[in-house]
Amino acid sequence: MGYDAHSYYGAPPNAAFANATAAEVDRGQLLRSFDGVHFTPLLTTSGAHPVVIGKSYYNAYTPALTRNTWFRWVYPGDAFTAAGTSTTRLVKVPAVVSAKVTASGASRIVNGATTRKVAGTAVLLRLVGKRLVKVAVAAITAKGVYTFGKRPLARGTYRVVTVADRYWASGFKVLAV
Repeated sequence: MGYDAHSYYGAPPNAAFANATAAEVDRGQLLRSFDGVHFTPLLTTSGAHPVVIGKSYYNAYTPALTRNTWFRWVYPGDAFTAAGTSTTRLVKVPAVVSAKVTASGASRIVNGATTRKVAGTAVLLRLVGKRLVKVAVAAITAKGVYTFGKRPLARGTYRVVTVADRYWASGFKVLAV
């Protein structure tokens, strides 16, 4: 994920930003947190080596995100400008869900895996008309797997959904039975 962070200076306090009267500093440090409270340094930027992604320029880019991550950018200050910190921003990351259906006599077993590795809940929903109806709930193990067990399932379209929480956004997989 590319990011762009700047500290602006040279503009009067509480005035609207204007390119003619302000300058920018690209030097700083990107901090990240998995709980929104405890931040650790992730990257340091100098503004000297911009990154091009598509047609856009960024200060740098982060590694692939594997769960919800809070970010803030800190400018350390120098002889001419004071130190500063940006507001904290949350980037939500949905869990990737895989699912499979196995026949077992007249019943079916729906199980699969998710990138979510720490606890959590998976819900099996059936599309009835335009509504999704809850069929079953299963715990996600520490290895990221779940199973709804052996059960009779009517033919139709189903969806396995991981329940969102503070650490992961909801993910889903659609399947046919």
